[in-house]
Amino acid sequence: MKEKSFIKKTGPYAYTAPALLVFAVFLFYPFFKTIYLSLFKTNKMGQAKLFVGLGNYTDLFRSGSFFNSLTVTLIFVVIVVSASMALGLLAAMLCNRAFPGIRVFSTAYALPMAIASSSAALIFKIMLHPSIGIVNKLLGLDINWVNDPRYALICVALLTAWLNSGINFLYFSAGLGNIDESIYERASVDGAGALQKFFRLTLPGLSPIIYGGGKHHPGLPGIWAGKDSDQGRTGGVHQPDCIFHLQGRVL
Repeated sequence: MKEKSFIKKTGPYAYTAPALLVFAVFLFYPFFKTIYLSLFKTNKMGQAKLFVGLGNYTDLFRSGSFFNSLTVTLIFVVIVVSASMALGLLAAMLCNRAFPGIRVFSTAYALPMAIASSSAALIFKIMLHPSIGIVNKLLGLDINWVNDPRYALICVALLTAWLNSGINFLYFSAGLGNIDESIYERASVDGAGALQKFFRLTLPGLSPIIYGGGKHHPGLPGIWAGKDSDQGRTGGVHQPDCIFHLQGRVL
């Protein structure tokens, strides 16, 4: 009995131990090591050489480029969050009606989440090329979208928003499916219009997905943290040179 009781108590910890070990090695250790190194002057190999205390933080908050980076990041987040959620919601509402070919449209709207970030970035780079890009051809413009600091941030943000729109489409589709259709019928009987239904019924019904996040969907807090997309989309190790170039021009 004692052995069974011991196994019952320690079993959950044994199951979570491998995951905790991975987190400790690849998340917790680098986090605390970074804090430790921030108190030192380091060499080119990243080794701590001279203790400076909070000197690095003092220099950081006195740097104009630091606050410029915060501004750029804030603008980037606002564009990505608003555009990706708007695209996902619009696509979900369009596919929330039964019509021929609905599965084809649903697959097309969810496709961005299945496209490799590096591939999408290279495709967008070609589309935005000043000479052969289709964007300039269609608009009749001669703009270097990638190299011009006025447009580079918008290009990166819209690319990231499009990549995130696929997963948002799936979440919003699931949320719309959970809203009882009878409330729309009762609203129609009471004389409610399409806009009134959207703002008074649809958006409140989707509020757990939009704001709360829930168990699996990150919601606005998760999107702010960038948890719903891989690092290659916005600044990770898998990011292609063109996006590094874009971010370098913006920052």
